[in-house]
Amino acid sequence: MQRFRKVLVIGTDPDDTRRLLENAGRLAERNGGTVELYDVVEGISDFGRVVRSEGGEEIDVADLAVRRRLAELLSIADSVDVPVSNVEVGFGTSYRTIIEHVAERGHDLLVLRSDEPTSRRGLAGATTTMHLLRKCPIPVWVARDTHERSGVAVAVGPMPEAPTHLDISLLEMASSLARIRGEHLHVIHAWRLEGESMLRSHRLSFGDGEVERMVNHARGSAAAKVNELISKVGIDQPHSVHLVKGRPGEVLPSTLDGLRPGVLVMGTLARAGIRGMIIGNVAEQVLAFTDSSVLAAKPEGFVSPILG
Repeated sequence: MQRFRKVLVIGTDPDDTRRLLENAGRLAERNGGTVELYDVVEGISDFGRVVRSEGGEEIDVADLAVRRRLAELLSIADSVDVPVSNVEVGFGTSYRTIIEHVAERGHDLLVLRSDEPTSRRGLAGATTTMHLLRKCPIPVWVARDTHERSGVAVAVGPMPEAPTHLDISLLEMASSLARIRGEHLHVIHAWRLEGESMLRSHRLSFGDGEVERMVNHARGSAAAKVNELISKVGIDQPHSVHLVKGRPGEVLPSTLDGLRPGVLVMGTLARAGIRGMIIGNVAEQVLAFTDSSVLAAKPEGFVSPILG
């Protein structure tokens, strides 16, 4: 993934942060880039932020918390085998402060540990993670425990006319990631014949044979577009193409359950709304169920509502 040269890792507990730093650091080094470490202190309101000690000294609780967290992160950075170019701690609402920091420093990949509740499947309950997937202007890597999973899956489409810039970008990232990890690449595309159930209705004059020809044509068209995408990207590694019939939000979760990839690469924004604040419905449905790590990107031209 040559595109990722300035990687930002969000700190969590020491063990997780070390693993994230080491993985992100190796990726950055491979690309001749750098990795930085960051975290945000939140939950301290301006009201009552300054307290007075018994000796009469005024203490800024937020500033004290930031300095303590910074000392913790510096200790973690010193304990890993990869160079960490910068360590900082911000103060404020976590996802908003992270997005502002990303924009200010020009990072091109955000890496974090998912904050989903352990009692729930998927990322739907991961508040900070979902905010970042919706609104962060750069690709977001959400790391999760995937010891029993293998492979890199990428969800591409829809492609009404031809492969889009986002589809090309997603496949490039997935291909590079699969090569780095030494794992198999799975290209997934959901397709369907619009209005098939209506066309099969006895009220219309289409026979089953004619409808089947329409279905086969739709599948052939979907296969041709996926092959065109693979050709444009120049995939030259072992890979499988999965053409899945049905609405993406309905068939992608079950397809991913069957494949059990370690990483899912996908777009998260409804493609019609470049400036939009709403995550795509398909992404919402998939992220609510997937147990894979996620590398998510947005269409070219996306403007974060935090920065817009």
